[in-house]
Amino acid sequence: MLTEWEKDYELLYYQRRTEWLHLVRPCVHAITHAARETFRRGPLNISAQWALENTIGNLGREVHQFSNPFSNLAERGALRARMIALYALIPDLDPPPKPVRGSISLGDSFTILQARSRTKIYVPDVERNAFKVYFEQIGVPTTDAPVQLHKWARLRLPNSQVARSAWKENERREPRNSRNVKVSSALVFFADFFIECAQFLIGNDYVYGEVYYYCHIPIEGKERALALVSVYSAPHPILFEESCRTLRVCRHNGVKNLHVIDVKAIDSVIGMIPFPLTDAERSDAVKVRTYTDCYYVAEKLVIEKLDEDVAAMT
Repeated sequence: MLTEWEKDYELLYYQRRTEWLHLVRPCVHAITHAARETFRRGPLNISAQWALENTIGNLGREVHQFSNPFSNLAERGALRARMIALYALIPDLDPPPKPVRGSISLGDSFTILQARSRTKIYVPDVERNAFKVYFEQIGVPTTDAPVQLHKWARLRLPNSQVARSAWKENERREPRNSRNVKVSSALVFFADFFIECAQFLIGNDYVYGEVYYYCHIPIEGKERALALVSVYSAPHPILFEESCRTLRVCRHNGVKNLHVIDVKAIDSVIGMIPFPLTDAERSDAVKVRTYTDCYYVAEKLVIEKLDEDVAAMT
């Protein structure tokens, strides 16, 4: 499928005409050679030129004596190699960074980070109902009393990503968008959502959501870190299947589908990119209605490998 995509890409965007060659990046065309070159040379990550070029760039930025640049560059490389060897022999020379001021370690390499609301805030009824459902699911008696809590803005994950929240991001003049997350191992709390999306969720033990805020509250004498998440709909089934189960186009549900989850159910930070329509689709009322408020999922390809590395180290 990957080589078919590459061929279709070339035929569509430059029809393999030399005067249009600049429209295709080398990394696109290289896909057709990946299997053959891996068989001939071994894993390509150990022979890729960009890794060496990146290292040369890093070392070059350390050179401040330009009268003899190549000797200085070689010296910086030798110094880097000695430092790496020492860190491997004596790990205490490279201690882990100190905890961030005001942060709370949650265990399992999860850390909740500031900002934090100065005072406890009463949550609106729609959010209170989400907390009530969560408490019922974990077997904690509930009442109709108002829910009051401190809001937290960020969460550091075991893969070193920082998941933010709408509570603080929406206050920024130019907000970043690092508040969409991939959630796993929490489907037990999404009973109604699970029924709706059962066909998609078979073999895919995760959903996607936008974090409104985090909180750290006592439940039956034990502090728990929770997140209020607006869960996206299941991916559009036709697009999902036609794209070989690759393109996940989900609808943003806002406050209509709020759920409270344990923060340790968050797997990684993802991107939810507005789903674009073609000119023909924009003139079709059915298409516009179908894809209004829809986003497609963009995950970082390296995160799964990082998770494996973290697991191996711990």
